[in-house]
Amino acid sequence: MAKYEEVMIGLKQGKYAPAYMLCGKESYYIDLVANYIEQNVLDEMAREFDQTIIYGKDLSGGDVSAVIGAARGFAMMGGYKVIIVKEAQHIKKWEALALYMDNPQPSTILVFCYKYGSPDKRLNLFKNWEKKGGVLMESEPLRDYQVEKWIRDYVAEWNEAIRIDEKVAKILADSIGTDLTQIVGALQKLIDGRPEGVKVIDAALVERNIGISK
Repeated sequence: MAKYEEVMIGLKQGKYAPAYMLCGKESYYIDLVANYIEQNVLDEMAREFDQTIIYGKDLSGGDVSAVIGAARGFAMMGGYKVIIVKEAQHIKKWEALALYMDNPQPSTILVFCYKYGSPDKRLNLFKNWEKKGGVLMESEPLRDYQVEKWIRDYVAEWNEAIRIDEKVAKILADSIGTDLTQIVGALQKLIDGRPEGVKVIDAALVERNIGISK
């Protein structure tokens, strides 16, 4: 099973798998990988012709066959064809995908975003997913005790010149919990809301920009 960092290294090197199963209870990393593929594999013109977004809830009877039909088509612009299936947790019938993975279309990149859980790994399809060349990434929530460090690391990676007060990191962790999407939204408000020249995210900045006070 691949880690987020490993998946992103491969993507940035242009080493694309025929299929990605992005799953888990933490949706933040699922969105990061899917958004990177959506925005970077094809250029703007090619996206108009060769990129398709499908929603699992719109598939008749939760059957993946319609997705596979699209995946077997050829790229109109001569490069890759990208198919991103959002809300893949609504898919119930995976049989056609097992057959597809035996002989995937070489020019298609098929991405499944399976949020808030994982597919049944007892199915042979998922037991053999990586053997067939697919990438399986499962994103699990942080533990409560990991959140403060994650917040500090996020700010440092965004800009080494900025730091967040340790007490503020604890306030955010206690107030928001482990939902990384919400945490990042709050941090971006704080980063973007800093007065010019301010290098420290402190309690006053938190209270002024996102209304959390302790």
